[in-house]
Order: sequence, then structure tokens, then C-alpha cells
Amino acid sequence: MSPVGSAEFYGALTDTVPVAYVAYSMDSDPGPGAVDQTDEEIIEALAKATSPAATVALLSQTKMLVQRCGGGGTAVMLPGSVPNLSAATESGPANRSQYISSAIVFATKGPYLLEVRWFNSSLIQVSTTDAPPLPTPAVMGSVVDAALARLPG
Repeated sequence: MSPVGSAEFYGALTDTVPVAYVAYSMDSDPGPGAVDQTDEEIIEALAKATSPAATVALLSQTKMLVQRCGGGGTAVMLPGSVPNLSAATESGPANRSQYISSAIVFATKGPYLLEVRWFNSSLIQVSTTDAPPLPTPAVMGSVVDAALARLPG
């Protein structure tokens, strides 16, 4: 379960909505000062509403909060089983020492609201580009399809 105010779903869900998530992170070998030079993460979060209609309302509420908080970035269309599915991507300097790239996708299936988020970062002094690359749209679409396929109904 994720705590109230956590990053999953931008903290838009009340504590009465059950949320579970799994995260995978891969860091590079530490460089100078034992600081990780790059970090790649993928987080999959799942919320369960009381009905499919309630799930659509949670999705709308989450997307509204994302827009209000200035998130959302550039929309990238994803191939796969969900029509008109897109990832909101952002990349650039996070501060004077780190570049970031991120993508977030929200999808629904029955009473479930799914969030899949990629977050990559690299230290500016070791980066040869402005931001670390994200997976291709085809890869992101296949990850979301696989996550949705694991859900019942």
C-alpha cells in the first residue's frame, strides 16, 4: 500500500482507495564521491475503485491534478491494445547537477486504475546528452499492455 500523499497517482487518491505498487530501480556503479552516476526506474501502481465508473472518475481526477501541478509534458502516442493511449513525457535539467527524463501513463480496466511511470536520471558531469533516454513508444505500449493483461476482467 502506498502512504497518503505519495507520488503514485500524483497523490490525487484519497486514503480510502486501496493502492499497491512495485518499483524496479537500476543504478550505475558509483562514481566520484560514491554517488550513483545514472538511475533508471520503472514503477507500476494499481488502484482499485468500487466500480468501472468510479475508476473513470479517479482517472479524470488524477489527470486534472497532473495538469494543475504543471505536469504532463509532451504527449507521445503509444501503440497497443488501448486506443488513443499516450504517455506524458518530460526531460531536461532537474537542477544544476542532474538531468531527468520521465514518462507516465494512466489506463483503466474494469475497476482498476493503472499507472506506469518511467524515471531516468543522470549527473550532468557524466551525461553526453541533455537527458537520459526513455524507452521507445513501442516498449512503453507493450509494458502497459502486459500490465493490463494481468488484471482480471
